[in-house]
Amino acid sequence: MKRLIRRRWFQVIAVAVLVLASASYLIARDVKGETGLVAKVKKGDFKVTVTSSGELRAPKFVQITLPPNSQQAESFQLKIQSLVPEGTVVKEGDVVAEIDRTTVAQKLADFQLAMTKADAVYEQAMLDSTLNLSKAREDIHTGELDLEGKNLAKEGSKFEAPSIKRQAEIDYERSERALAQSKMDYKTKTEQAKAKMREVGTDLDRQKNKVKVIQDIMGGFTIHAPSDELRRELMPVNIKYPLADVIAQAKVFDRRVTFEYVMLGDVNDAPEHASQLAALARSCRAFVNLIPLHEGGALEFKGSPPERISSFARALRAAGVEV
Repeated sequence: MKRLIRRRWFQVIAVAVLVLASASYLIARDVKGETGLVAKVKKGDFKVTVTSSGELRAPKFVQITLPPNSQQAESFQLKIQSLVPEGTVVKEGDVVAEIDRTTVAQKLADFQLAMTKADAVYEQAMLDSTLNLSKAREDIHTGELDLEGKNLAKEGSKFEAPSIKRQAEIDYERSERALAQSKMDYKTKTEQAKAKMREVGTDLDRQKNKVKVIQDIMGGFTIHAPSDELRRELMPVNIKYPLADVIAQAKVFDRRVTFEYVMLGDVNDAPEHASQLAALARSCRAFVNLIPLHEGGALEFKGSPPERISSFARALRAAGVEV
């Protein structure tokens, strides 16, 4: 019996030793199989390259979107005409992207045509109302004169035969009623004219609002951080008279002002500059006069080519600015 117990203990101990030996072997093999990351260190800047399959955002970023009312232009498939390369570092006032204006420019032309027609209808309604009311006033004046004549005839018939006297009274009463009717017609025609003017005026305001919305939207198609740094660079007087102050004064001036814009090659003649100028001109209903830089006018600049000036002018007109 004792021998059997001893033999079982020997078996248990043997199995335990075998298990420990196997575990030690496996652990030792894993340790030997591991190889650490070894890199030779060189003197210089430490750079970390990050690869991502998603979208990366900087700690400080600005979300840029289209104008919030762009759908009011009835153009739902807008295309990006130009976009700065990914990773470009931009400063305040730099153009980031340009939206294609082709579709919206056509909408603007259609709305401007509709506004012109509505303006013509408004003027025609005004003329018709003026003529109708003028005729109504003339009818009242004629009725007053006729009534005065009938009154004189009635007064003169007092010593005439009863039939003549009665006829004079009838004529006076008829003239009196006609005058009263003319005055009532004048009031009715006045109310009709007011209603007509309200109707055509509402339509004209609606068309003007559509044009303004399109112009405002197109002004936002040049995506950039608003700044007058370029003007400050070209015109030191901008320090004393900032562009915002000049525009504010132009808005309250009692006459339409004209922007004298000198075209400088590769400086202020790009499409984004046309968009910025159009937005400023529309804000104060200003005219724009494009002035080519004459030779020798400024040694550090060159004039814009004629075709660039023509393209610049077309962009301004497409944005609703008179050039």
